[in-house]
Amino acid sequence: MTVAALQTRAVTGETKANVGAALEAVHAAIDAGAQVLVLPELGNSGYMFDSRAEAFALAEPIDGPTVSRWAQVARDRKVRICGGFTERDGGRLFNSAALVGPHGPIGRYGKLHLWDEEKLFFEPGNLGLPVFDLPFG
Repeated sequence: MTVAALQTRAVTGETKANVGAALEAVHAAIDAGAQVLVLPELGNSGYMFDSRAEAFALAEPIDGPTVSRWAQVARDRKVRICGGFTERDGGRLFNSAALVGPHGPIGRYGKLHLWDEEKLFFEPGNLGLPVFDLPFG
């Protein structure tokens, strides 16, 4: 099993470009043999926000375009992708991570322990500490 931890430079507000750059890195890592790919925290939206309104405007639901694109690549390339995204769930905002695989979404995690200015933008996660069964562990 080869796991790739990918680092990209997400620019706040450039969601489409951020996701595109991350997927380029994902494809390169898969081509090099990676089967599990881990993307950065808040990789779709960028990490530094000027206001909660800005963070909310950049947020997506779990079935939004970012996670949907990751899921499509996971299906097409038969891999698992875990990536951080700014999640909007109704009126709540979470610093979340989604896990997707060849058969679609597997689960998600909302960051429980927010620090410093994260508390200005996000609610603590409300999903606990989920563990997901995968074919290899």
